[in-house]
Amino acid sequence: MGSWRKSNKKLEAEINRLKAEVEKMIEENKKFAENNAKLESQVNAMTEENAKFQENNRVLQENTEKLEATNSALSASVADLEAQAKKFRDVYEKLKKENEKLSKVRDEMEEQLNGFKKLQEAIFSQLDQKMRAMDRSLLEKIAADIEMMDKEEGLSPEEFEKFLKRVPSHLKEKFQPSP
Repeated sequence: MGSWRKSNKKLEAEINRLKAEVEKMIEENKKFAENNAKLESQVNAMTEENAKFQENNRVLQENTEKLEATNSALSASVADLEAQAKKFRDVYEKLKKENEKLSKVRDEMEEQLNGFKKLQEAIFSQLDQKMRAMDRSLLEKIAADIEMMDKEEGLSPEEFEKFLKRVPSHLKEKFQPSP
């Protein structure tokens, strides 16, 4: 019986040791279960975040496509605007050349006009001199005609009155006494 008891005690000790290990494993399993629950919660949260990221990526992709379409449209507009700008530059250059031509014509016409003004001034000056000479000649003829009426030199007051009546109206004021 002694060996049986010894064996029994060994078995009991082994059973107690195994029970203690089972208890440790049960505790560890509980911890693993808690950790698994936490991990599952984190995986679920990450899945939700992933879904949000996927939605954001989809929206960003749509926006990118819209921006690419807008960029293409703007590129086409830039090409059109560059073509229009080139046309405007060409028209500007043509107008600039025409303006230069017109400027030369204007300068030439001003020169001619100045020449005409000088000619006009010279002609008017000559006409004025001739008109004065004619007026003088006319007055001298009128005076000579009237002076010799009485066969004496010089004008008598009656002859001067006859002279004044024959003087043209544009010259009469020169013979009026000043006030």
